[in-house]
This record gives sequence, structure tokens and C-alpha cells, in this order.
Amino acid sequence: MMPPVGTPYHRERYNCAHYVADYYRETLGIVAPTASAGSEWERGFMIWMRQHFVPAIAPVDGALVVMLSRAGLHVGVYRDWLVWHCNNGPDSGQVMGSSLSVLRMEYRKIRFYIYDCTN
Repeated sequence: MMPPVGTPYHRERYNCAHYVADYYRETLGIVAPTASAGSEWERGFMIWMRQHFVPAIAPVDGALVVMLSRAGLHVGVYRDWLVWHCNNGPDSGQVMGSSLSVLRMEYRKIRFYIYDCTN
């Protein structure tokens, strides 16, 4: 079962990559590597994304969302007109849904990808 909205962010135990991995494991039955102890990102997660997803022109339900800011990469899942992600907020981060209009103010690039079941 997906962690509910409000599940707290933790750099090593539950971050945006963990949320995305949980979503695709539960909805599509695919397993993605996540962060190993002591790190926020697992190199294997990035490789997994590139191997199993293809660019989409527009967001569709279930699309992987990759956001780029000056601080680095952030990922989430688009569904029900929102981007669901585990955000590392200034006070306390958590799983939340954000509109694209709000995210476009924070991230300079937002890209959408759909799962390619042929890979």
C-alpha cells in the first residue's frame, strides 16, 4: 500500500525516489533500485529510469515526473491532475500532491516520461 499523504521525508530512508519506486512497484509490479544507506540517490535508480521510461510530450496519469532546479533533481508521479512526490520542504518534508503551476515556479525544467513495457 502506498504511503499516505503526509508520510515524512527522510534523506536516506524515504525520499522522492523511494516514493516513485513504491508507486511503480504497486501499480505496475516493477522494482526500482532506491538509495543505499548513507545516500539520497542510488546511481542504479537513474539508470533504471533511463532504461524503462520514454519521454512524453504532455503529462498523463502514471507518468514519471523529473524536475530540475538549481539544487538538483527531484522526481514524482503525475496522477489526478497533480504531481505526487516526497518533498524535502524547508521545515519538514512529506508526501504531497502539487499542481504543475506551483512546481513550475520552483523548478526550471519539468519533464514527463511514460513506462516503456518493451524494455
